[in-house]
Amino acid sequence: MSWYKAGSVAVTNGSAAVVGTGTLWVANAAAGHTFVGPDHSVYEVQSVNSDTSITLARTYRGSTASAQPYDIAPTQDYLSVLAAQVGALLTTYGDIAAGPGAGKFGDGSAASPAITFAADLDTGFYRPGANTIGFATSGLGRMFIDANGKFGLGVSSPLNFAQFRPVNDVNLGVAQGVVDVNAAMLNAFDNAGTSVGMEFQANQWIWQIGGTARMRLDANGLGLNGAAPTADYAISALGSVRFIGGDTAAGYSVRVLNFAQNGGGSINAPTGAAGGISISADSGPLQVFTGGHLSAVWDVNGNLFLVNTAAAPSTPAGSGVLYVEGGALKYRGSCGTLTVVGPA
Repeated sequence: MSWYKAGSVAVTNGSAAVVGTGTLWVANAAAGHTFVGPDHSVYEVQSVNSDTSITLARTYRGSTASAQPYDIAPTQDYLSVLAAQVGALLTTYGDIAAGPGAGKFGDGSAASPAITFAADLDTGFYRPGANTIGFATSGLGRMFIDANGKFGLGVSSPLNFAQFRPVNDVNLGVAQGVVDVNAAMLNAFDNAGTSVGMEFQANQWIWQIGGTARMRLDANGLGLNGAAPTADYAISALGSVRFIGGDTAAGYSVRVLNFAQNGGGSINAPTGAAGGISISADSGPLQVFTGGHLSAVWDVNGNLFLVNTAAAPSTPAGSGVLYVEGGALKYRGSCGTLTVVGPA
């Protein structure tokens, strides 16, 4: 770098102040440079005050003079200062090079995310815990992914594979089934974990409450109280209604079978496969069976037909009985009196 000598100077004996004319010292001189004055002596520049003012490290020893030539020469101090500045720069940014520069960031927080935006410093990404990512807006944690890949929206520690909390103490989730662990479940639950959900697996829906199946829907129809639908009890897509309220098909207490859209079907309340009462209507009159035998018919015109009894009834206690015997309509009262209402 060449020496700077533009313009002229005015110096005063015994003073450290140097005044320049036509000089640009701010850009061309610096503390530590060498000043060669009109007396040909060498001085150290202590400071550069402006383009036309510098201060020497010691007072000027020559005669007072103005409009004098001068020289300002750079020294090797430039190199030492540069080296010091580079060292400071490396120290300052060493952590950046090993951290963000290498794609590594601190944990941050919801209020001050580790990765954020210049125009929005409380919105970004942070690490709320081990192997967990948090997403923050307005300084609050909004969305989380934990170590198991579970996703929480408004929930920092999701219990389900995906969990949402639209309102306080109410959660919506996607999880593994509780009735069928091979099923996927859509559920709603409170903070205590009590849930109501729908599970889907192997072409069936299961509705569960508190972990207990209450209703199943599959290709066979609808089963209530957790039972799997069969041909004995279902609500099918074809409009046929089948229902069983007892324990087994052989020992049910009430059964509605095959009541279809065409009006056919039967209602059974037997005590066994061949006993009890059955009412059926197969696109025609209503028929009543007892003990597996036809007992009465009510036709479409409103006529009631009673079948001949197989055995005359005994005297009823405290009541009467109306029956058909040998084609005649008879009535027997509680006292045993028999009245023929209509002969054969």
